[in-house]
Amino acid sequence: MKKSDLKTGMKVVTSEGVYIVMKNTSQGSDYLVCISESGYLNLDGYNDDMKRITILEHKPQFDIIEVYESSDFLTSFNTNKFQCDPIWEREKDIPEYTIDELTEKLGFEFKIKK
Repeated sequence: MKKSDLKTGMKVVTSEGVYIVMKNTSQGSDYLVCISESGYLNLDGYNDDMKRITILEHKPQFDIIEVYESSDFLTSFNTNKFQCDPIWEREKDIPEYTIDELTEKLGFEFKIKK
């Protein structure tokens, strides 16, 4: 799924909260409006893979990790509970390391049990 696939009323989840998608607003921009507390994010700050990018750095806590379809726009504002499965989930990045890399990261040698 890409950023361009998002539609008004969809719910998106980041590590920081639940947001509702608001496209083509009267301000001329697209936003994610936080449901659980006050605040919003401008969709211009996201790349096409729905990762939050600022001029200075990647902000992974605001990456979109799940997307939910919303059949009732008003219900979207009133709850951050979900009645359905997500239509999209970000695959988890699981890092891969060699034994030498792990030894260096941990700062000590170890053995792997079978």
